[in-house]
Amino acid sequence: MWVTLVTVAAAAGPSEDRRVEVAARGGGASYAPFQFLTVGGEARVRVVSGLRILAGAETWGTKRIPPPDYQLDSGVYSTWSWLQPVWAGAVFQLETGPIEPYAGADFVVVNHSADNFSLGGRARLGAHWFFVDHVGVGLDVAAGGWSGQGWTNLADGARNAGAVVQGAAQVVVGF
Repeated sequence: MWVTLVTVAAAAGPSEDRRVEVAARGGGASYAPFQFLTVGGEARVRVVSGLRILAGAETWGTKRIPPPDYQLDSGVYSTWSWLQPVWAGAVFQLETGPIEPYAGADFVVVNHSADNFSLGGRARLGAHWFFVDHVGVGLDVAAGGWSGQGWTNLADGARNAGAVVQGAAQVVVGF
């Protein structure tokens, strides 16, 4: 079986054949004191050899304990909170064969409560392994920060600005 996978991987074509890549993503993220489960997608368009512009959206979920005042007023002692970050940016992807590492950056916008948004940016590193011409898997890590009002109302220890770290596994299809 491994021989078959290695043979198929060696036969995978270069990324010049793929002008558009679409990825389904899942993983985790951290913004103190929150730990999130993440799921979403991203699309990339090759502008020139190696350079890709991208955009994506995800849903992040976390189970949290609201501040004591809120607990007493509402009777809610534990709740799930959901965020929907969206981003746009660019990566430079080395077109070296079936494994294609990349590095880049993006701008992130997230609505984290009714009327509160956070804005930020992050640097990204990752790699895709195209085990057949147009289908692959990948790993992506991102680190950056954002700032916005209203986080301190969501949990004790939350700040309105800080570092955000994310990791995701991906399934990638290229056209």
